[in-house]
Amino acid sequence: MMALDASSTGPVRFKSVFVDDSNVLHGPVANVMEASNRSAASHSTPGAGGLQTSALAIGHAAQAIEYLINESAERADLLAVATGLQLQWLETFEALSKMNTGEVPLDASTLRKKSNDLALKSTQAALVAAKGAGFLNSHDVGRWCREAMFFLVWSCPHSVAQAHLCSFVN
Repeated sequence: MMALDASSTGPVRFKSVFVDDSNVLHGPVANVMEASNRSAASHSTPGAGGLQTSALAIGHAAQAIEYLINESAERADLLAVATGLQLQWLETFEALSKMNTGEVPLDASTLRKKSNDLALKSTQAALVAAKGAGFLNSHDVGRWCREAMFFLVWSCPHSVAQAHLCSFVN
């Protein structure tokens, strides 16, 4: 898998391992992604697709935006993009902070979609700025792009995946 290999992450397989119920974050339950999303919105047990994953996507975007800001010091043509993405980052971070404190400006699915979009856009913009060097395995930007795509499938509730699919045709 392109993102897992490139980010030094891989599968873990267990055989005949007992896990006590008190150590299970969520499940087993039907439609686990949507159920996890509901529990995360109520600030109960952290689960797949909760605010934690949105926070990871926002943090992931921050490194690409920082790269663009640093590059814009040498290349003025990147400044507008870097500044625009930085403003989007601030808005998304503020929405996450408000949701975390109970002041809910968005639902969890909408926040996750915005967070994923920001991770994708900022890393792709960084790739454009890095040019061909960004495609080297040794370049951070290429790894960030691969990892950003992982947010489309990792702990991604069906409603968020559908929203991404719809945005691909608009």
